[in-house]
Amino acid sequence: NYPGLFMNGNVNSWAYPSITIKNLNISSIASSLATNAGWICQAYYGRNVGNNYLTNLSSNGTIGNYNGGICGSYTGQGATLLYINNCYNTGIISGNNSGGIIANNCGISALDITINNCYNSGTISGTASSGIVGPHVGAYGGVITITNNYNTGEISGTGAGGIMASNQHENTQITLSGCYS
Repeated sequence: NYPGLFMNGNVNSWAYPSITIKNLNISSIASSLATNAGWICQAYYGRNVGNNYLTNLSSNGTIGNYNGGICGSYTGQGATLLYINNCYNTGIISGNNSGGIIANNCGISALDITINNCYNSGTISGTASSGIVGPHVGAYGGVITITNNYNTGEISGTGAGGIMASNQHENTQITLSGCYS
């Protein structure tokens, strides 16, 4: 029931602005993630604030239901700037609604979430899971930019994707460029 290394915001409180986390690797051997958690950032990381940067981060732990290799669920909810750059996951993604970089519900009502130069090489077998970001990206009017990301992990889950999982919303502005799986 590991919740993630860094908490910056939660369901009841806003995050602190202008936080940078960089050059960190989480190597998990005998732990499992709590629901909605990420190996590095807990759920709701960067909630309702701007200028948060996550750079050169990686994990290799197994990702279960509603989990992320780097960030947990609801990362960047209502954020004005969350920049995720040069991050990767090599752990197995076996849970539902999960992502190699970010779990489900990333960037709900956010103004600027950028995921750049990230990759996943872990096998994906969970329903509605993905190598980069889980389902429901940017719901309720989020603005999300996903650039130069890739997935090399085998995909076998229903509604799973190499870059994004299923269940995207029509009010969301998502820009994908230079990505492959």
